[in-house]
Amino acid sequence: MPPPGFSELSPGRRAAICELHRAGWSYHHIADKTGVSTSTAWYTVQRERNFHTHESLPRSGRPSTLTDRKKRQVIRDLRNHRTSTFKAIADSEGDISEEQVRRIATGAGYHRRVARPIRKRHAWVRENAERDWSKVIWTDETTLELGKRVGHLRVTRKAGEEFLPENIEPTSRSGRPLIRLDLNVTPEQEGSKGGKKKGKGGLKKEQYVSQVLEGPLLEFYTTLNKERGGGMLVVEDGAPAHTAGLSKSARLRLGIHTLTHPPNSPEAVRKAQGMHSPF
Repeated sequence: MPPPGFSELSPGRRAAICELHRAGWSYHHIADKTGVSTSTAWYTVQRERNFHTHESLPRSGRPSTLTDRKKRQVIRDLRNHRTSTFKAIADSEGDISEEQVRRIATGAGYHRRVARPIRKRHAWVRENAERDWSKVIWTDETTLELGKRVGHLRVTRKAGEEFLPENIEPTSRSGRPLIRLDLNVTPEQEGSKGGKKKGKGGLKKEQYVSQVLEGPLLEFYTTLNKERGGGMLVVEDGAPAHTAGLSKSARLRLGIHTLTHPPNSPEAVRKAQGMHSPF
């Protein structure tokens, strides 16, 4: 790498300097034309003359004091003792510094991060381990844009270019009508769908009550309650329309009983004993 405060010339810029020199330009005029110093123009021409290349020359640098074997050992220790600090790993190795452990970890993509709490998920699993999941209605929602191809937009890019403007899916509204669908299912069967054409934003609490709770969800809930001997429960996520006071009052008024949505649901649901995903 070049010294701090300096930038290397690109191979194309070096080639241009050498081409001007072959055309008879002086180093002073080449420097004025390309925006480099006279000495840089001279060194660039000498590089081509001596090494026949416009690429950066390899630099020897100081050899690494750590062997590949030692680096693999440090990575194993990091993976086996994830709560240990870099200093603790260095002390356990005995012949390596904390900074060296940090560099090895960073080079392998490991960083010190806050551990995610799972107590709530475990509690939810224990509370629902023996539940009859055939009496649970799961709800979710999605938004469809009419006239638009369903699926993710794909682009051609290199690794690391995912956030370039030309590689990001536009978020501006197209003016096409949108439909919000609420899907209600149980592990054995697909249920009802409710929806409404809308503009920007999701269903408001008033819309959720009138178009979902008092509509298809209530019908589906009532039908399954009769078929399965009562005791049906509805699981809703934490969307504002679901947690609003108006929605809670409507569920009480309609006699719709609920089950708490599992925190960070995918992991918790998979661990629940006897649970079979309806999806």
